[in-house]
Amino acid sequence: MSTKSTKIVNLYAKSFYQNICSNLNQERSRPVPLVKGEYRDICLPPKQEEKILSTLSLVSHELHILRSVFLYSKKFLDFYSSPINSTDKLKMLLTIFPNLSETMISFLQILAKNNHLALLPEICDEYHRILDRFKQKTQIKVILASIFQKRNAKLFLKKIKELTNSKEVLPFVSYNPKLLGGFIIEYNSVIVDTTILKAFSLFSETV
Repeated sequence: MSTKSTKIVNLYAKSFYQNICSNLNQERSRPVPLVKGEYRDICLPPKQEEKILSTLSLVSHELHILRSVFLYSKKFLDFYSSPINSTDKLKMLLTIFPNLSETMISFLQILAKNNHLALLPEICDEYHRILDRFKQKTQIKVILASIFQKRNAKLFLKKIKELTNSKEVLPFVSYNPKLLGGFIIEYNSVIVDTTILKAFSLFSETV
């Protein structure tokens, strides 16, 4: 996907998220900001946050269903990528999925108007990343030199939550004995390398 398309996708996902939050929180005069000055720099009453989260999750589920159809049917994706009238594309989509929420239908109408329905899979992925940050959920990539014992694994996850300021972490773990010891963590474009191999590399550079 081109840089321009990526920017368009990010803008759609961010605007969709903010519009949902703003519509459910009419007392605020500006859109709900995002985490750490971006996605969650606010304090909402528990009931209000629950309502917002419920709607955000419903939309997430609908986007996931739409994404699956687009990705698993090449003919479907090709049709929505073609120059055929966008109104016809939207009508077909609403015929296939007649029970979509009003929130989702309104969003699809905007995409159809701009002939961007084919971007739904990428918009879905970005929206899910935003929703994870709203829930203070972080995906992390972990490379270990060896398998952790159960007790050490629990302590490790606790420290990772503190490091990423998350309520929940979703680790994707792999093993590489060539690291000799320690681990590598990657999250939100941040890399933490505590491996013995890295220490040896730094030592050799200073010798």
